[in-house]
Amino acid sequence: MQQKDIKNTKKKKRLNEIIIDGNSLFCISERNKIRIALGKFAENPYFEAFVFNLIGINSLFLALDEPTLTMERNAYTKNTLEIMGSLVSILFIFECALKIIVMGFIKGKHAYLKDNYNILDFLIVCFSILSGVLESMNFGSDIASLKALRALRALRPLKLVSKNEGMKLVVNSILASIPNLINVFLISILFYFVFGVIGTQMLAGRVSYCDLDILLDKTPCIEAGGDWILPSNNYNTVLYSMTTFFEVSTLETWPDIMFAATNSQEEVDLAPKVANRTWISLLFISFIFVTTFFVMNLFISVIVGQFNEQKEKSEGSATLSDEQKEWVKIQRFMAEVKAPVKDVPPEGAFRLKVYHLVRHNGFDYFITGIIMANTITMCMDYQGASDDYL
Repeated sequence: MQQKDIKNTKKKKRLNEIIIDGNSLFCISERNKIRIALGKFAENPYFEAFVFNLIGINSLFLALDEPTLTMERNAYTKNTLEIMGSLVSILFIFECALKIIVMGFIKGKHAYLKDNYNILDFLIVCFSILSGVLESMNFGSDIASLKALRALRALRPLKLVSKNEGMKLVVNSILASIPNLINVFLISILFYFVFGVIGTQMLAGRVSYCDLDILLDKTPCIEAGGDWILPSNNYNTVLYSMTTFFEVSTLETWPDIMFAATNSQEEVDLAPKVANRTWISLLFISFIFVTTFFVMNLFISVIVGQFNEQKEKSEGSATLSDEQKEWVKIQRFMAEVKAPVKDVPPEGAFRLKVYHLVRHNGFDYFITGIIMANTITMCMDYQGASDDYL
């Protein structure tokens, strides 16, 4: 019975990552020497380094290719990029065919298309083949809808994800975070809606101005032949208000939007007045704290939490029991703990009294109070203060 199990385990050839199991393409046995040799070649470190460099060269060629390059003015550059692009496509096709021969195409637990990243690589190769065939038949440059296939060459650098375990971990963390990110997204939309409603109630119709004279109200402006301008960042509807607050959350020119709101008046269709309602700035400040600093950090915390979980799975710690995890935590704590430093009281009566004074908790409270009093005093100063006040 044991000999039978040993024979069964020998049937499956396992390399570093590629597992040779079953017949490949229905005709190549798992004991085929050529298949095993190709598998070792595919996992050779030099071959992996070659693929990495190939992806980098391909990215460089994609960056050099510009729409302004034409055969009339840049024939040499254009032909060079096309030749090198075709060569890179051929090498990618060779890599794909090599792994399909070694791993099998679709049949089998460890087949080529059973890995999501291999599916991405296979699609990139298929787009490259289709684009090359259509261009060779003079279809790619004539049919506008097929020109998008050339744009899909930008997907080639994504092959780097399938070659790097760290990138795989990051991508898997992002994909696994999507359900929780949707919940955070709904919370952020709720905050945008609340502030959008508040903005509509307080600022609807109050941020417009006259193009002739900013000091004119709407009626005198129109009578003078001017236009009553409604800025793009307005609050006339809840949707416009939410869009305006979204721009504020990007922190791009948000002070201009806030100052326009503080210059508004209580009634609609009136000319803006500088610093008329400065208290509205509290609305924008609170919005930035709630959304930009709080909600946005929720997105980051969800992704970081999922990243740590995926990392634990990859390192195997996710399979540990609670007792084993506690033991590992204690061991890490003992390795990082440092012996506390004990203060030695000084010698001499006077130094000892000063030592006990500065070590007393009341002394810390006294120094803290002095700092706060100094801060308040500094805040009381203002421009134009009289000598008596100072």
